[in-house]
Order: sequence, then structure tokens, then C-alpha cells
Amino acid sequence: MSRRDDINKLYQPSKALEKVCCELFTADIAISLIAACVGGSVISYLTVALVIIAFLYMSISIIDDGIMWFQAESARRKNSIQVAYDVRLDEYESEKYYNNNVGDPDISYATNLFESAYFTKEISGKMLLGAVAKLIVAVVVLIITCRFIANDDIFLIIAQTVFSAVVIEDAIRLIIFTQRIKTLYEEAYHELITVGISTTAQRVWLKYFCVEYESIKAHYRIRLSESLFNKLNSQLSETWEKLFSQIKISTGG
Repeated sequence: MSRRDDINKLYQPSKALEKVCCELFTADIAISLIAACVGGSVISYLTVALVIIAFLYMSISIIDDGIMWFQAESARRKNSIQVAYDVRLDEYESEKYYNNNVGDPDISYATNLFESAYFTKEISGKMLLGAVAKLIVAVVVLIITCRFIANDDIFLIIAQTVFSAVVIEDAIRLIIFTQRIKTLYEEAYHELITVGISTTAQRVWLKYFCVEYESIKAHYRIRLSESLFNKLNSQLSETWEKLFSQIKISTGG
């Protein structure tokens, strides 16, 4: 049976907006560097361009977070429950997105999110270097703008400061997100593999794990790199199969 994931199409508008934001970020860097090297009336035109870019970047980010990304993530959460409990909640189907046949729906749901947490931990960790580099570039652009371009143009300084702040916030959110996911994953690893699920209290903890994992994802709104996922998917899937085989579930307790 081939892999099917209807929900993936819901992420396409968000991916398109993310791509636009990346292009705006590149344009902001280029224009800032150009503006630092030229003078005269050209500066005023470049200043307008920088203000427009900052406004568009912030607006698109807000629209993506609040509408496009939220809708896709909401559908993914619903589908995760649908798959684990074999209950129809919407029209979207996913087959072989999760490959964990446990039997008990509560354990299946937790195991599916444990798999997701593993992939998320690995991919977000690989994204850190790029995020830090982007943070540094944002700070440099802000310094260039304030030092060489603004000429006491308060509006430009405010716009560029907010723009850089959004980029810096994204990098900081990724750093915190990665650490929180790593910590939660290690706790789940201890319960599911090191100790094994055998008591009612542990089953209750698994419910907490599921809620906490989805809460972290919803709060930090991190978009995992699709290119990294495609590059690492085979390797991570192979490791996951080994992890899944080590999960210990007792029917008692």
C-alpha cells in the first residue's frame, strides 16, 4: 500500500507564505547592503522599499500563524486521533503516515506522537545552525540600517527593528522549542522503552505526554524543514523501527 497523506495539501498555502517570507528576508538584506554603499536621492527610495518589506514580512507571518498554519496543524491533530482510535472525524485520510500497530488506541495515539516527537527532535536540532546564522544576519542588518541608512528616520528605524525582532524571535523560539521537545522525548523514552508501560499511572502520564507535545508544537509554531525531512527520512525511519520494537507495553496494571 502506498503512503497517503491528504493533510499535506493543507500545509501548501503555509509553505508558499513561508517561501515569500524567505524571499523578503533576502531582499531586505540585499537592499540594506546596497543602501549602505550608495547615497543621494536613491536612499529615499530604498528606505521606502525597506519599510514596505518589513510591513509585508510581519503581515504575512501573522496571517500564516493565525490562519494557514493553524488550519493545517488542527487537521493534523484531528487526524492523529482519528488514526489511533479508528473514528471518522473529518474527510481527510492518511495511510502509512504512522506505522505503529499497537492495538490499544490510547497507547497507539501516544506511540504515534512519540514517533512524531522523535522526528521533530532530530530535524529541529539540525535546523539550529541555520537559525543562528539567520539571527546574526538580522542583527547585522539592523545595525547597518540604524548606523548608515536611517538618518534619523524614526519610521524606518522602528520598521527595521520590528522586522529584525521577528527574525530574532523565530530563531530563539526554535532554540527553546528544540530543547523542550528533546526533554519531553527523553521522558517518553524512559516511560515507553526504559521502564515500559505497566501501570495506570503511566497510562495517565502518556495522556499528559500527548497533550504536552501538541501544546509545545502549537505554542512555538515551528515549521520543520521539508528539505531536511526528505534528506533524513529514510535514516530516521530505520532508527524509529528499532525504537518501536523496544517499546514495552503490559496489559496488566
